[in-house]
Amino acid sequence: MADSTFERPRCLVLLLSILVIGGCQGSTQSPVPPATLAITHVTLIDGVHDEAQTNMTVLVDGDRIVAVGPADELVAAEGTPQLNGEDRFLIPGLWDMHVHLAMGEPEIEPSRQLELYLAHGVVGVRDMGSEWQQIQTLRQRVADGEVRGPKIVSSGPFVNGPQAEQPEVLSVTDEAEARQAVQSLVAMGVDFVKAQAALSREAYLALVDEARLNDLPVHGHIPDALTALEVSAAGQRTIEHVSPAIASDAGMFFSTSANEQELRQELMDLAAARGRDDADPQALATRYRALQQSLVATYDEAKGSELFAALRANETWVVPTLVWSRAYVPPNDQWPTDLPLDLLPVASRQRWEGIYERYFAGANPEKLTGYQRLDDGSRSLVGALHRAGVGVLAGTDSPFGYVIPGFSLHQELEMLVLAGLSPGEALATATSSPAKLLGQLATRGTIEVGKVADLVLLTANPLEDIRNSRKIDSVVIAGTSLSRAELDGVLATSAP
Repeated sequence: MADSTFERPRCLVLLLSILVIGGCQGSTQSPVPPATLAITHVTLIDGVHDEAQTNMTVLVDGDRIVAVGPADELVAAEGTPQLNGEDRFLIPGLWDMHVHLAMGEPEIEPSRQLELYLAHGVVGVRDMGSEWQQIQTLRQRVADGEVRGPKIVSSGPFVNGPQAEQPEVLSVTDEAEARQAVQSLVAMGVDFVKAQAALSREAYLALVDEARLNDLPVHGHIPDALTALEVSAAGQRTIEHVSPAIASDAGMFFSTSANEQELRQELMDLAAARGRDDADPQALATRYRALQQSLVATYDEAKGSELFAALRANETWVVPTLVWSRAYVPPNDQWPTDLPLDLLPVASRQRWEGIYERYFAGANPEKLTGYQRLDDGSRSLVGALHRAGVGVLAGTDSPFGYVIPGFSLHQELEMLVLAGLSPGEALATATSSPAKLLGQLATRGTIEVGKVADLVLLTANPLEDIRNSRKIDSVVIAGTSLSRAELDGVLATSAP
């Protein structure tokens, strides 16, 4: 009985196999779908397979990928525009998951930022706080073809505790105002809510609850009044920044310190002292630097493991923005300062250079060594997050000081590799992982049939050296190909 039970399916499988093989032998080659672009004989790093696939062809029709296969089997129809991928490497288009398009750097026009992102292979950005009308205008200009640029998802104005009135901030003082702020954002049509560090506990919890009632995700900082564990448990989807260089970015370090309560109290005492008329700025700065160093020095591995397990279980992502906190660490062989500052408007470049020069002129060796420890500690924390299975996303906080739109994303990928990610894992933080967070993996993030044709063609293998992600031959955005010459033209128009 047992033998016949298993024999019947085997016979059916054999019969079906014969029919399929016979059908293939008697038919012609499968028809190739029509295409508006063919990328041929390329090495494919698709974000799906662990290994690169050599001698592949990708067919694009309109804004979608319609076929992927071996180049000797998948031949586009005669007359199809082609990109020769020989000795080239094709990766999914990149995303910068923490930018501010319309905030902080008035000289760098938002439309110019979009051009810089695209010229560096960035096909999508997550805007983490800007004036909403400007974001809507930018989106429309891109849709109308007036500006070539990436897809934009945005929080519009972020929500913070009591602040001076600004178009990119919604200031709230209590639970009722927090709920009202969410309703305002819903009416605007934003993609998510960004929570900032100065929110009170009551306002934050009301904000998260109201956002949940309106099916709007919450991303953002760890408010000073809460812990990383609490914001993750509340359902916040991302935690922005890990560097202790600024108190509002140091929530991960407070939550993993063996002296957490003591250091939180010192932060509160510093905030109170700063507001007094007799405050001594120099003494406060010294105390603050000591607090920063203590945050790194008192890292508790057991607390870290407990927190990371919760972040993983709650599917909370972390956006470290390592490149942002790297600007004021002395250059070294591992991290040279070969920044393309000529891409910036003269006013921004001169201001950045002036700040940088004054900082290093006035910084003693002890201060510089301290910042190096903060930088090393931040990378170490990111490595621990990654090893624990916490999702990491590549973001830069562009365009603030020395963080150049587009170019800085490649620096961030390098920093993530220095933190312990493999080059392939680092690429995922800017390709498939952003798509997962945004709920768009069905249409973006990898090179597969049916997905939007957002692609970057490289002249060298990024899996061998992540710095090769900078070596861009061409960019395909929504099926439209931009050659190296066209990208250089975009960079030229972005220059002062």
